[in-house]
Order: sequence, then structure tokens, then C-alpha cells
Amino acid sequence: MRKNYVKTSAVMAAMIFALTGCGAAIPDMTQEEEQMVGEYAAMLLLQYNANNRSRLVSREEVEAEELKQAELEEKKRTEEVASQAQEEEEAAETEQQTIVNAIGNPEEFFELPDGIVISYIGYEVCDSYPQDDESSTYFALDATEGKRLVVLKFNMENQSQTEQHIDILSQNAVMRVLVNGSYSRNVLTTMLMDDMSTYVDDIPAGDTVELVLLAELDHDVAESISTLMLSLKNETKTCTIQLK
Repeated sequence: MRKNYVKTSAVMAAMIFALTGCGAAIPDMTQEEEQMVGEYAAMLLLQYNANNRSRLVSREEVEAEELKQAELEEKKRTEEVASQAQEEEEAAETEQQTIVNAIGNPEEFFELPDGIVISYIGYEVCDSYPQDDESSTYFALDATEGKRLVVLKFNMENQSQTEQHIDILSQNAVMRVLVNGSYSRNVLTTMLMDDMSTYVDDIPAGDTVELVLLAELDHDVAESISTLMLSLKNETKTCTIQLK
């Protein structure tokens, strides 16, 4: 092997010397010499390629990249599932908190003083409220076309021995009327003096005031009320009152 390598090197050296001489003619070589030159050139090419990484990607590299991408996708899906589970858990906690803060009566919901009692006394359906023409009436509300007003009536009685200050407005309550189980409308905020949603006043000991809540219903719903409920809600508590 060593002998062949030395012989090949000598032949290549002779060729290089001949090519760099005065002439440019390729010297005549025997078949054996041509074979040796070819093997030497192939060896140089292999050495060059070994020192310079091929641009071709092997199958193993492709499979490794695909595995990496699959792992990233799986990690992303796992994070999304965990995030969704956390959101559902937080929603459940919020719902549970709402249940814990459910109030059974309007007196507690409105944080009324001891001795103040609210009683529901009925409702009426009309096109305008109030319906009389009393000179003391400064504000009246008319239903829009195709709708009617439902007026919920309440008595607020001071059963204590002292005058009590009432401030329902400060409770920032959202009030909704629920009709026939599924139909609901917000209670209207009005300028009526007897509007319970904005009532702020003093009630002397033993006195009773009549207050109302108004909502606008579709005409056909207002004419077919079978069940009636009042929903009260603010930032910290809820209260549902069955009226009919």
C-alpha cells in the first residue's frame, strides 16, 4: 500500500511538473498511470467532502425535526387544556360565590334598617303610569307602541319605634322582571317619586309608603302573565323574589 502511494505521488508530481512547464500538452500515460491518477483525484474529493458538510439533510435529521415539532405541538395542546381547565374552575368558583351570597329577602339585600319590612301587594298592566290626572303628578311614563307597562306594587312599612332613613339608590342594584319562567326585562329607572329603585327618604315610625317598580313588556306577554318574579343583583349579592 505504501509503495503504491509513493508511486502515485511520484506520478502526480511528474504530471504537475509537466503541466507547469513551457508547454500545455498533457503527457502520455499508461493505463496503469491513468488509473492511479483517477484514484488519487477521487481520494482528494473524498477528503474535501469530509471537511465540508453536505447541504443534503439525512433521513435521521428529518425524523428528529418532525419529532421536535410534534413535541412542541403536544406541549401547546397541554397548555391550552390546562388554561381552559383553570378558566372553568374560576368560573365555577365565581358561581359558587354567587350562590353563597344569595339573599332570601329584599330587606337584607337592600340592607334596610331593623323594623323596615317590604311587602308585595300586587301588579297591574297598563299603557301609562300613573293613570290618573292628579295635579301632584310631575312625571308620567307611557309604553312604547306594541308594548305595555307592568307595574309591581310594594308597601314599605316602618314597624320600629323611631324614624328610619332609607337609601335603596346607593345599593346600585340591577333589577329584572321575569315573566313565565323565561321572559325577562330590566326594571325601568324613572323620575317617579314612588320609584322603589331610586327611593331615598325618611319613614316616620309606624308609617307605610307605597312604592312601585315598572318594566315594559311585549303586548302579548303582558296579556298572558302566569308567573312573575323579581331578580335583584349587585356586585356582591343576589336576591330572587317570587311574586306570582
